[in-house]
Amino acid sequence: MIPRIDGGPDPIGMARKVARKGDWRTLWWLILSLPLPQAAGAAAHLRRRKWDPPSEADARLADVLTGLPHREATRLGTELFDRTTHRLSDTLGFASPVGFSVRHPVVALDLKGRDAHTSRVVTVDRTGVRSTLYEGPAQHWSLCAIDSETVVARREFDSGGYRGDTEVVEYTPGREAVLAQGSGLLDAVVEATATGFVMGTKLNGVAFALADGEQEQLNLREFGLRRADLFAVDATGTRIAFADDTRILVTDSRLQPMHDIVVESLRHGSINAITFTEDSIVTAGYDGGLYRWQVIGGRLRGLHDGWHSSPRTFFRLNPVAP
Repeated sequence: MIPRIDGGPDPIGMARKVARKGDWRTLWWLILSLPLPQAAGAAAHLRRRKWDPPSEADARLADVLTGLPHREATRLGTELFDRTTHRLSDTLGFASPVGFSVRHPVVALDLKGRDAHTSRVVTVDRTGVRSTLYEGPAQHWSLCAIDSETVVARREFDSGGYRGDTEVVEYTPGREAVLAQGSGLLDAVVEATATGFVMGTKLNGVAFALADGEQEQLNLREFGLRRADLFAVDATGTRIAFADDTRILVTDSRLQPMHDIVVESLRHGSINAITFTEDSIVTAGYDGGLYRWQVIGGRLRGLHDGWHSSPRTFFRLNPVAP
């Protein structure tokens, strides 16, 4: 079981208290949950001779963190944060869901509206809020930014969808266009691509894409996948990896299949999260751990090298810039 960790406003103080109890396992989870400067400060309370790391990777990381001077780590962390962060002038409040653009440095956010029963869909760039594209009673479950003035989203009304009111809609300034609707879109996911966007459905296992103004469709059941809502788009927006159970199908942004593979047995169990790195695909499974995949010799091959470093269950994987 993963302990419930909340460092609160004073994670270093929390680490000190946990160390006094000799609860090294909880302390290690706290360390892993913190940004580098705070992790180094918390790791100062880790007694390596009394703690048995769960893996060699954990032991190596502990050696690095305990060897970092806390003040130096704090200074470097602050410097990196200042260099890589831009503070917006707008107060956005709680935002969920969040959807990024592939071709533009823009993000789409779903914000609380003027009261508890309304929501706002806005786009944000480095200057702050760029456009407010929607304000009303709809609840948004998945969205993506095509550019600073175009957002595609899956929405429902009355927090339900039980009336078949689930819609995939395109928001632009002063206009909204319903692209699809019906209960078959429940749990559908939308993501931006280099040529438009892709949408995957859970209930009927079909993926749809808008690529350079043309509509494309792919029935993933023909490739042995029962669902199409578990997928990732790579950083260039040109590749999409769909996953279900122990099968992965890679397509281009027009849903043309590129590589697929069937694996009889995966140590991390059925895939429940997937993402791209710069040169690989990474998956997580219900039984814990991570696997890495690469295209080798024209085929997608599992390298199966990440389980020991992450014997935990992850339910979402997100890419970061190279």
